Amino acid sequence: MPQENTLIKLVKEIADSKKISFNSVVDELKGALKMTYDKHLPETVVAFDFDIDNNTAAIYEIYEVIKDDVDEFDDYKQIQLADAKKFAPNAKVGDEVKKEIKFDSFDKTFIKDFLKNFRLNTATIVNKNMYEIWKDRKGTIINCEVESSANGIVLVRLEGNMLGEVSGHELVPKEVLQPGHFYDFYVKDVIEQSKGWPVILSRANVNVVIHAIKQEVVEVTDGTIKIEKIARSAGIKTKIAVSSSTPNVNPISTIIGAGGNRITSIRKRIGGEKIEVVLYNEDINKFILNVFAPIEINSYLIQPPKNSEERQNITIVVPNEAQSSTLGQSGSNARVCSDLLNAVIEIITPEEAADLAREFGYNFVKPDYIANPIIYRPAGGARFHGRSPQGGRRRPTPAPEVVAPSKWNDSLSKQEDYSNFGGNNGGDNE
Repeated sequence: MPQENTLIKLVKEIADSKKISFNSVVDELKGALKMTYDKHLPETVVAFDFDIDNNTAAIYEIYEVIKDDVDEFDDYKQIQLADAKKFAPNAKVGDEVKKEIKFDSFDKTFIKDFLKNFRLNTATIVNKNMYEIWKDRKGTIINCEVESSANGIVLVRLEGNMLGEVSGHELVPKEVLQPGHFYDFYVKDVIEQSKGWPVILSRANVNVVIHAIKQEVVEVTDGTIKIEKIARSAGIKTKIAVSSSTPNVNPISTIIGAGGNRITSIRKRIGGEKIEVVLYNEDINKFILNVFAPIEINSYLIQPPKNSEERQNITIVVPNEAQSSTLGQSGSNARVCSDLLNAVIEIITPEEAADLAREFGYNFVKPDYIANPIIYRPAGGARFHGRSPQGGRRRPTPAPEVVAPSKWNDSLSKQEDYSNFGGNNGGDNE
């Protein structure tokens, strides 16, 4: 008589929750049982019988029937006739008989190892299925609900009860992803043989920012404005270099939006970090100044790379009082500027530059071009915010306004081909 349906229930639960076929789960369960037998009872011959229609499952150990008067025999593979008749009344010497084994008769160690093997086997099926479904979506953006967040690992609910994982450097520092809320994620990788969930997601990837910009700025989506370069220090700052294919469209103020509404929406989508937008210029000498503005650079030195595998070196000279803002919070401004310029950046003082010039004959270049940023300031549309120092009614705080240069062109003589917006209060380099 086949055993109770403990194993059938287990198979059904796995098949339903993981969205894989019953027969595939049965095959993996049989494999797990065989692996466990090979470890604990390696000489035993076993067979398995699963009948989903009758809701039954059975584990059998197979023996050869021998005479009762045989004193020495292999009790893993042979059984005396008298013992065989206890479960196979018609057994005869020389027959092969199957003895049914109740699953709950195994000891705890056997059951623990079996469940471990079964979980690994079913995870392999799930991962293979997920890999086939998701392998072509690597490098795309998805908007999904957070399932859970604990111990630095965020699980994200995908289609069909599947989960994606975000952890480590793919999380934005200090951003709290709330279970039940939807966020944009970048599909960074899909791993075929992953022991965990094979879909690796990212919130810190720069493509999350690009997607947010495209969602909020139609001129980027239709190609009027082009994102030439972008660099991100996730959770602190993103800096974007842009250009416009239409002379009358200022790419900086267009991305910022009226009163900063577009840039504010973009920041909300990526976790609230600061965003700075600068004008791209193919002339590296002008682009350096654009990238670091509104910080005024005293001078700079460009040193070409020694070989094709290295990046060029750019030494930036700024006053002592501007050193901290040039570096930015935890070096974030220097890092994003380095990425935008594709260079190794060194920031020094005028005194250090003078010493280098005397000792090595370096010829530091003084800028002959001034970066002219867009101004971001409060104006109009007052709203109440905070409480006056004297108490009483709240003091109204004006809504922000973006004031662009009076004429948008690429004329260096008029110094109007650079604009910069600091997402917090404009212009400051954190």
